[in-house]
Amino acid sequence: MKFKKKQQTKIYLKYNLTLLLTIVLPLSFIGFLNFIVDPYGVFNTPIIYKLNYIKPELDKHQRLVKSADIINYKPKKVLLGSSTVLNGLNPRKIDIFFRDRDLAYNLGISSINMKETRLYFDHLLLNQPKLNTVILGLNFFMFNNNKNNNLLIKDNVILKKNGYLNLII
Repeated sequence: MKFKKKQQTKIYLKYNLTLLLTIVLPLSFIGFLNFIVDPYGVFNTPIIYKLNYIKPELDKHQRLVKSADIINYKPKKVLLGSSTVLNGLNPRKIDIFFRDRDLAYNLGISSINMKETRLYFDHLLLNQPKLNTVILGLNFFMFNNNKNNNLLIKDNVILKKNGYLNLII
């Protein structure tokens, strides 16, 4: 009877160990690889040239990534606007006009409307109380009422302070 119980315990132990290894190890490896590659630039892992230097997913999720960047970088000067600001204004060229040498952050987002612009401005003020300068780039498309609202983040989510999970939910 004791022999059968020990044998049964070994079978359960072997099964549990196999199950654990087939689930936990691959998930841990995927999580570690995701942390190293950092496709959205949220973890601030060191840049390795051929591994995680180019991040093509950043353009697809600009609203989420730029919200997290505001929390991470805490810029004192910001260029805020639509794709005109994103593609047309270089933060390094703008810094020539200011005496301090803090680098400006380009918060240009494609297809942004005025409601989103206001939300990002409020997000900036909430997460960077030492904000000095905001250069706001406006164009006619930002005021288009017939355009679909591109809000990917709810109003109450973007205004949370210092919370990555709040930005993702």
